Amino acid sequence: MSEITSDVQKKTRIQVNEIFKRFSSIYMERFDSRFDVPEDEKISCASTRKMLRNEKIVKKVNDCKKEWINSDLKYYSEEEVAKALDRAKHEYAWPPKLSEFLRLCENSLEYDKAEKAYQAVCSRPVKELDIVSRVTVQEVGQFELHTMSADRMKPIFLKKYVEVCIRKRKGEDLEKCLKPDPEEKVKKPASKVDNREFLKKSRMDWGV
Repeated sequence: MSEITSDVQKKTRIQVNEIFKRFSSIYMERFDSRFDVPEDEKISCASTRKMLRNEKIVKKVNDCKKEWINSDLKYYSEEEVAKALDRAKHEYAWPPKLSEFLRLCENSLEYDKAEKAYQAVCSRPVKELDIVSRVTVQEVGQFELHTMSADRMKPIFLKKYVEVCIRKRKGEDLEKCLKPDPEEKVKKPASKVDNREFLKKSRMDWGV
């Protein structure tokens, strides 16, 4: 495992521990009940039943944390996770599942940036935009962007912008995604050889 990957996992592990603490604080018994397991009544000793039950709960919690640590959560910043936690508190009566929490992260800070990017796309030439915006424009379609109504295009653009942001965070080289703009291609000046060949062909065509 590389040092970078190790650092990322360490950061994500700390982040997940903090998320679970916040969930426990926000949802209390509703969060704890997610990991509850019954005692094994076949075991006569009460203290042994309790000990084994606690071990199972700890294992269940750790297994769940492992899933969160190995998820796409690592691609989100602390600010995005904090916003997601705040939204979860107001929007979810029960603690959100991993997939639900990732959607909250996805819809947090990047949507603020996406809003600004959409305004920029509507008012500036594509070549002046940042790489994420340019790839987004390419993938939603420049023609569609300028012909569809704003109430239809805007949500499509915002969703795609966030997807492209996440792809960039995962290490995708967005420059390779860009197709050359035909209007920006610079024609190479014809060489003397090219000119001679052109004149020769012209004479043959005209029988000169």
